[in-house]
Amino acid sequence: MASGTINEIPEAILNETSPEKAVDIVRARINKLLDEYTKYIDDTFDITDSMLKEIVDQWHDKTLSFTKPQFTEQICRLEEKIRSLAERLVIVKASRQTLLGCLVDNELWKGLYQNGDREYIELLVTQCRSPLNPQRTLFRPESAAVQESFRTAIFDRSGMVIRKSFGEDKAWCAVSGTYHRFRCIKAAHFTRNLGEIQARYLFGQASDSRGHIMSLQNGIPMHISYQKLLDEARITLFPVAGKGCWRILVLDKTIQEAKNQWKVDPWGMQLDGRDLQFPEGVIPPSERPYFYFSFCVNILRRQRYEAKGWWRNVLRNYDKTIWTPCGTNYIRASTLKYLALRIGHLDRDEVDSFVEKIWVNSSESVQPGPGVSLEDMDKVVASCLLNEEIGP
Repeated sequence: MASGTINEIPEAILNETSPEKAVDIVRARINKLLDEYTKYIDDTFDITDSMLKEIVDQWHDKTLSFTKPQFTEQICRLEEKIRSLAERLVIVKASRQTLLGCLVDNELWKGLYQNGDREYIELLVTQCRSPLNPQRTLFRPESAAVQESFRTAIFDRSGMVIRKSFGEDKAWCAVSGTYHRFRCIKAAHFTRNLGEIQARYLFGQASDSRGHIMSLQNGIPMHISYQKLLDEARITLFPVAGKGCWRILVLDKTIQEAKNQWKVDPWGMQLDGRDLQFPEGVIPPSERPYFYFSFCVNILRRQRYEAKGWWRNVLRNYDKTIWTPCGTNYIRASTLKYLALRIGHLDRDEVDSFVEKIWVNSSESVQPGPGVSLEDMDKVVASCLLNEEIGP
């Protein structure tokens, strides 16, 4: 991208035309500049992602002359670059009007344009990184106050806290089925890396006044050790037909080697097939679309590092009818296909088979906002999810 594109606008344009005309001319040129920047990020993303997929494939084919530490180091380096590119891709698409306004304003009135085009846009993207509304934040974790508010609301909804006059309060863990120290129990979030706009695109209008992201149906209380396993796609959850409960599926068979810092029990493969447990009188969350989204995404996140076709073994005995009836919307097939390609690194000939095996029909198609295509929104959702680290 050539440096100084914006500043090449002849000064005569500003002197001989009306302010409105000057703004239109500058806006058109800056829109072209943003298109070029977006393509640059997109192309770099695709190249880096292809490199990662090739290394993983060669590792499983045993044609890669790397030791395990060298392989892990290369994967971590590439994933870090992918997360950085994914973040910028989301911001440049979701905040395009903000970026456009800043560029136009600075060029016409403030005269602050000093750097090359790309460097300056990078600066603006960084400034757009953390919206003030925590429910809209794309990548930074919510503030401690928001996290604590969400956790407290989850506990209050189900009355799963034992208050003590002396000593530390205790809170219920749905995985172990017992009480632990209050500070060790977190509200595991199924859509924690999405913004509310992306969640509304995926699930439609929220039934909770708090929105999708902060919905009390979008979290499960569990010990921080189990939350880490879920966040790293080592485990996932699915409904048990006819029982009205949720069951754990272990995706990472090396889970036994995962560090059990808090010495919780059960652990490792003992978790596989274990039902979540709640105190008597407590009704488990029933909004299945959040669980279903997490179920699909965690399988794809784990497939990212596994041998080709790994997902087929995981879903060998899977019956997607366990998710019906839902009463609300699951994600659309086109979105799931894009996530399978982008996150799971499935070959195109595998994608249709994967979607046919796992997809639950959605009752409503939610359209993105004006000027935003379905493909763009799918790309934003995938980029948000790629900012999530996956357990080794």
